[in-house]
Amino acid sequence: MRKKLALLFALSISAIFAGSAYSTILYANQYSEAGISSSYTVSGASYNTTTYDFSTGAGVDRWAYRIDVSQNPPPTNSVPSTEFNTAQYSRISSDDGVFQVERASMWNYASHRFVFHIYQNNITLLHIVWNGIGRHDILTDGLTFYIWNHTGASYEVLDSTNSYPEVYLEANISSGVNNYIDGSGNLTLLAVQNSPSFRFFWNFYSRLATDYVKVDVTYMV
Repeated sequence: MRKKLALLFALSISAIFAGSAYSTILYANQYSEAGISSSYTVSGASYNTTTYDFSTGAGVDRWAYRIDVSQNPPPTNSVPSTEFNTAQYSRISSDDGVFQVERASMWNYASHRFVFHIYQNNITLLHIVWNGIGRHDILTDGLTFYIWNHTGASYEVLDSTNSYPEVYLEANISSGVNNYIDGSGNLTLLAVQNSPSFRFFWNFYSRLATDYVKVDVTYMV
């Protein structure tokens, strides 16, 4: 049924644009090991988009790590280092309002790190989305979302917020893509709550909750 719908959609698009400058554009959808993929052709050049998330492959070719970091951002891409368990992976597998929640230890920032093994070459666009909540008991709410630049050996800011309600943070990268995928094919993302936990008569905590994270990879085939 899915294949029939994809074929009908492709034929419809072709008919709409027949005879126009876009008559060479065709669309289709398919499923790959990495996740859901879509494909299209523009003037003879074919492109696919594959979505990486934790609905499949968790702990195999994509990993998530939890709890906290001592610096924002940390100087390396190896922290936090406590891997999610099966139940925790399930909580971030879809955008469904179910969260994996962390509370940082004293003087640390609540954090989640995500590593995706990217299989594609000739990448033209990375579209990255994180959904969740960053909150502090008394200091600055919100969070900062980073990507690791392995060429510069440092994190770069993708998006940020100082607000407490649930948010979507996202970014598009269309140039220098190879700076963000290391020699092993891994891309690393980091979500860090904006303020550290601390104690002043009482404990005041840094808290982070992730609902969903994904990377859409568009590449030429």
